[in-house]
Amino acid sequence: MITGLKKIHEGNKYLQIQGFVDKEVLQELINKNKYSKPNTYWVFVDYAPEEFKLNSKFDIILEGEEKKMSPHFYTIKLLTVLDQFGNHLETLQEGWKTICRLEFIGEIPKSFQHLPILDTWKHNSNSIKIVNHKDLVIDTNNISKSVYNQFYRELFFFVLNTDSINKKEFLSSLKNIYIENKDYMNEKIPVELFNEAEKEFHDFTAL
Repeated sequence: MITGLKKIHEGNKYLQIQGFVDKEVLQELINKNKYSKPNTYWVFVDYAPEEFKLNSKFDIILEGEEKKMSPHFYTIKLLTVLDQFGNHLETLQEGWKTICRLEFIGEIPKSFQHLPILDTWKHNSNSIKIVNHKDLVIDTNNISKSVYNQFYRELFFFVLNTDSINKKEFLSSLKNIYIENKDYMNEKIPVELFNEAEKEFHDFTAL
């Protein structure tokens, strides 16, 4: 996990995954044989802080009690949303608990492999959150400038050393976040760090 980051801000737009849906529960709700796409799994999702559309994508996993960010990037897609009665929903609505079908491009992340199989929505202290990097909000309270810089340096390192995301788009979106919040963020992180990451990206793609 990325070090030095005490807390991910609760204002994030995330899905909190409590566990996998028991096969018998699925059988009662739907004909699961209709959903045979590989690398897809049904999960219980806790109250959604915001609305999500079908086919929303997530690439960051927050795990552990402090919900620290796993040092990998993933491709996870929201394919199907059901309510408690098995009704199909066009969107995952804010404030709803739902049963969702997720698609994983590549192997299922290790953090998911440790989730329990559940027959209903149950509190799980080891639940995980999935987030799109564009929606990631970092709580900088009580985080020193050096720690904040270290976090971004590690983040850029992971971006430049993964093939699972669009590096140019990722770095560009982070740069835009900095520009939009420059007055505040300049106290924590210098723009030179972004420029260094962009240069490394161009050097990397020129190889």
